[in-house]
Order: sequence, then structure tokens, then C-alpha cells
Amino acid sequence: MENGGLGINLFGFFSGNFGLGVTARNYARLLREAGQRVWLVDVLADSGRSVRDASCPEDLHTLDEPAPYAVNLFFLNPGDLSRIIGVAAPAIRSWDRINACLPFWELGELPKESVEILESFDIVLAGSRFNYECYASALSGPVVRYWAHPLYIDEQAQPARERWGLDPESVVFVTAFDMASDLNRKNPFGAIEAFRCAFPTRDDVRLVVKVNNAHLEKSWQIHLERLDQLANRDRRLILIDRSLPYAEVLSLYASCDVFVSLHRAEGLGLCLLELMSMGKTVIATAWSGNMEFMTDSNSCPVGFSFVPARGATQEAYCGQNLARESRWAEPALEEAASWMTRLVEDPGLRRRRGAQAGRDFEERQKRMSAEALLGAIGTYQLSRAEPGMDPALAALG
Repeated sequence: MENGGLGINLFGFFSGNFGLGVTARNYARLLREAGQRVWLVDVLADSGRSVRDASCPEDLHTLDEPAPYAVNLFFLNPGDLSRIIGVAAPAIRSWDRINACLPFWELGELPKESVEILESFDIVLAGSRFNYECYASALSGPVVRYWAHPLYIDEQAQPARERWGLDPESVVFVTAFDMASDLNRKNPFGAIEAFRCAFPTRDDVRLVVKVNNAHLEKSWQIHLERLDQLANRDRRLILIDRSLPYAEVLSLYASCDVFVSLHRAEGLGLCLLELMSMGKTVIATAWSGNMEFMTDSNSCPVGFSFVPARGATQEAYCGQNLARESRWAEPALEEAASWMTRLVEDPGLRRRRGAQAGRDFEERQKRMSAEALLGAIGTYQLSRAEPGMDPALAALG
């Protein structure tokens, strides 16, 4: 195996304006700030989602350029992994390198085709403990390690209510989802229903519904029309269905008071983590990846019941590929509505929960470390060392 120096080739949607792009950029920054040498390979999404975001790094490389280091790390989900690994691209040289990936999945059981793909890797990393439990129970070949998701907001999140047409005196709730991430899993209509139940006539409240990739597929138009109809009937609902640069999305979040996510399943819940990092209060279903960072003191967890994972708008969540017992959460909308009412009527509660969320995020971020990844790679390298080989040489690959 070539050494190429102690470094890692990172493959991801570094220029992409969606969640996995944010993930790739944040992990790359964590590694760089730890002094790790990295080579960034920008992967383009095959669905038209990869509109270049202004926050992407400048030193990006393409799949057509040979990558120099002995370790490959992919920030891609199984479908994209299978799509690009089979391509005879110079950057993807895998046979004599350590191959690791950090995928996300939202249910408790991995689909069969995902198991097949992930079993071909040496190391599978989990960005949440929820994902770790899923991967560790399903995979027998790779080393499975938990590696907490870092997040760097910096000065990108500046509130600007006037820019978004938000009344400075109103309490503003926001819910956000990507149409390409399964509408029924994200459950924005649940957030709208809870809002209208909480405030049947109150006029000093607003709910912003932010939709990403709303116009990517014609089949999604029916859902967008339903959202339009609801917003037309209730002027307190503000629908934003155009794609925005990441910095503007953060500005929108910073301009609101409370984030609402009545999801049925999340691999991590990146939007929730983003809002909590800003000291905002979060109302969210108390199940899946977001319980990585949500507590009773820093947020407003919503109870739920388990139901079969049916009714998904994307095949990945509802095909024969899933185990029969696969399930997800049905959030208690009445409880969510109660939280909304309390947070409006008790601004002190809203401020306390948000402030605690900000403090907890800062403590979590302080614990972020590249050592977990480097330790997993080092352990794997030593396990592959030939008898009698100097451990230091083995660790160099």
C-alpha cells in the first residue's frame, strides 16, 4: 500500500446545498483543525440537488484526479456509495487502501441492499448513537465506531426578520424539510396541524415552512400545492419553497424563535442541532437520532407511539427491502400543540430552554475530537499488520 503521507481522502457533497453537504464540510473542518491532512473530493449528486453552495471549501478536487492518501473516507449514503464506487474514476482507488464511510439512516433496521454495500467497507462510522446501534447489530464484517457529528455555525447565522417579512412582535415558529428526504418521514403537515390546533385564532404567532428542493420532481407538485392551499387559507403560515444558500437558511433560522420537527424518524436531526446551537428552543419528536442531543431541560420532547413504517413517499422506507418489523414514530400532535402554547404564553420558559440548548451545544462541541476516527483507523491498520511487522510501520499503512 502506498503511504502518500499521513492523510485521508474525503469523498462527499462538499459543494452541495443540502444536509449531507453540510455534514461533509463540518467533518472536514474538524479533521483540519486537528492537524490532519485531507484531500477533498467533491461528489456531484445525480438528482440535480448539487447546486454549488457558497460555503464550500475552495480546494476541492474531482473524481478524475488521483487521490494521494492511504485512507478513503466517504460521507455518502449507501445508494450514492454504490453509484460512485463502481465508477472507474482515478480518485476511487480502493483495493489497497483502508476504506471507511459515514452514512446516515433513519430507521432502526438497515435495508438488505444497504447491508450488502456497507459490508464491503473496512470501517463504518456512525454520526449518532441511534445509527451506531443500528449498524452494530446489522454488520458483521466492518469495524463499527461512533463518531459524533461536529457543527460550526460561526457568524453565518445573523437574524434578519425584516428580510424575511417577519413581524418583530410575533412569536415565530419554523419547520424545515427537504422534499427529497421523504415528506411523510419529515411530517411537515403534522407541524402545521399542531400549530393550528394550538392557535386557532391568535394573530401574534407565525409558522414558517421552509422547503428545499421543492421543484425537483413533478410528482412532488401535489404536496407543494397542498402547502400553498394551507398558506393561502391562513396568512400566519409563511411558505418558503425556493432553495437558499446555506448562510441564508441559517439567517432564517436565527430570525425565528422556536423550531418544530414532528418527524417520524431522523438519522441525526441536523436542523435541530443547528437551531439549538443558536440558543433556540426546539419542539421535536422524542425518538431517533435527535435524542443524541435533546433532553428535558434543553428542549421540548414530544411523546409518540410506534407505528409501522408505511406511507413513505420514497421507496427506501417502504419496500420489501425492509424488515417486516420496521417501524417509526407517530408524534402526539396534541402534546406538540401544548408545548407551542406554553412557549408563547411563557417567554421565560422559551428563553431558559433555548439558553440551556446553547450551553449544552457548546459543551458537546468542546468534546468533538478527530481522535475517535484516527483511533479506529489505527486499530484497523494494526489488525492487518503482518506478523513481526513494526507496529509503527503498520500504523503508517
